[in-house]
Amino acid sequence: MHSPTRHLLLWLGCSLLVWFTSCQSNSAGGGKIQASGPVPTIMVLVDHRNDMRMTLISDAWLRENNVPGDDFAHRRAAYYTQRLTGDNTKVKIIQDEVAQGFWKAFQEQGFATYGRNGAAPPKGGDVASSIEITLPGRQRHMAGYPDMTPEEVLAYRECKLLFMDFYNFVPQLQAVDRMPTFHSAKDNQR
Repeated sequence: MHSPTRHLLLWLGCSLLVWFTSCQSNSAGGGKIQASGPVPTIMVLVDHRNDMRMTLISDAWLRENNVPGDDFAHRRAAYYTQRLTGDNTKVKIIQDEVAQGFWKAFQEQGFATYGRNGAAPPKGGDVASSIEITLPGRQRHMAGYPDMTPEEVLAYRECKLLFMDFYNFVPQLQAVDRMPTFHSAKDNQR
């Protein structure tokens, strides 16, 4: 049963865990990779039926690709300023800790077990939608293949719902990150 609250709580819990500990990711070969710091990450959900691409990019990816700016907010603004408009890609930039927490939550939903190596299949095949995650040196994807086991179908469905929930939650997360502070009239009199 799908529950946006369950996904949000899972994501928040993983984000806090990653915030206080180092992140470990499953590699494509099945071994563990120790992340010594923020990992440049691109996560994409593609719906081939309407040619929609929802993309999440980590701040570490911006830094690796020399997007100018002294901090996350400035790099995010610079990226959006430089980006070409008129495409069908909807890109959201996320902080590194958030990207690491989301990756961990994704793995726990079955991506680590059922994700396949390589890029997601292009439009025109038997796949209506796919999720592709690019980490340094490797790509993994999940897609609705016709030969999937019931466990794979369930894991893909949960990963897809988690992605959409999280993607839609990013604007609220960033709004809270930049909340102004308010002072009472009493504070102003001092």
